[in-house]
Amino acid sequence: MLGRGASMLRLTHPTGIAARGRRTLDWHLSRRCRLAVAFVMLAVVHPATLPRVAGAQIARLPPTHDEVTGTVEPLANASDIAKGLEDRSFELAVPPTTPEEGEVDAAAPAKTIPGAKPGIWQRTWFDAVWLAPGGATGMGMLDVSTSLMLAFPMLTRESPLLLTPGFALHELSGPAAPDVPAQLYDATLEIRWLRPLGPRWTMDLAVAPGVFSDFERSSGDSLRIPGRGLGVFTLSPTTKLLAGVAFPDRQDVGLLPVGGMLWTPNDDTAFEIIMPRPRIARRFLYDPCLEWWGYVAGEFGGGQWSVVRDSGADDTLSYFDLRLVVGLERRAGAHHKLWIEAGYVFDRQLEYAESDTETDLDDTALVRGGLAF
Repeated sequence: MLGRGASMLRLTHPTGIAARGRRTLDWHLSRRCRLAVAFVMLAVVHPATLPRVAGAQIARLPPTHDEVTGTVEPLANASDIAKGLEDRSFELAVPPTTPEEGEVDAAAPAKTIPGAKPGIWQRTWFDAVWLAPGGATGMGMLDVSTSLMLAFPMLTRESPLLLTPGFALHELSGPAAPDVPAQLYDATLEIRWLRPLGPRWTMDLAVAPGVFSDFERSSGDSLRIPGRGLGVFTLSPTTKLLAGVAFPDRQDVGLLPVGGMLWTPNDDTAFEIIMPRPRIARRFLYDPCLEWWGYVAGEFGGGQWSVVRDSGADDTLSYFDLRLVVGLERRAGAHHKLWIEAGYVFDRQLEYAESDTETDLDDTALVRGGLAF
């Protein structure tokens, strides 16, 4: 799709408070304080701080047999279901191979989570993305998100139920027309189940109900339930095939077919020919405790939120873009990694559902950084 280049003015008051009518400053401050408290509690909560019933024991996930390249990213980090496809999640529940024959060993237990930790708490993520404001018809964005993964045995310890609460803040700057809120929010809970179905097949199911809005007024449209279902087939120790569907539960994006191939010809190279987020990664530095990877990837971004317009009317705001990024990733063992990316963002569109208005935005650049532990 090509932008139509509609002429617009820049938003001159990024806080959006004066433009939102007669809401008081005290209301905004108290709402932000509550959100900040929730954000901090989500980031620091740890199962060890929870009270324990006398005599009760928490089932522990088994450790992996060896380190597995890959991570377990949440499905609906921020507002886009494509985020759940960015990390070779499809490698997670594949039975290990026998070193002697290089074939799948049906008798060996599955590697359910790379570097699984004992106990419930598995991983915490922090991520920030900045999009430059651009030209006269541009819109700048700052997305900050965090999430926490908890794992519970489901039928067996080798097929866990993963619960990942997450929260994201989106700060918008421009355009002047149409009006957009200064802040948007996501509060989600991903529910994901990984289940081996034999020596070669794995099932990956996930739903991520959440509230996506400006938190100005409650609306039924703010509740969305994105999800996905995938089947993964281990063709060989270096090749995996996958197919399934993803449901973003967005008005601007329908049901998405998901499929492709994961090919790792050697320990230093990974081809993730997966739609809708292909990636090619190359490891250029390695020692027993540290790895450095470089990669190039394509993805689509955006989201959908229930908002209140300047006129006071309820509406649904959708944002869509396409991205080409290059990145650098540092991995320390199975549990810690950090990354930084730079990229080009194009085919940007902003749409209001109720008023049926669509605005094309200028192309821009992005910078992203984050860490997981």
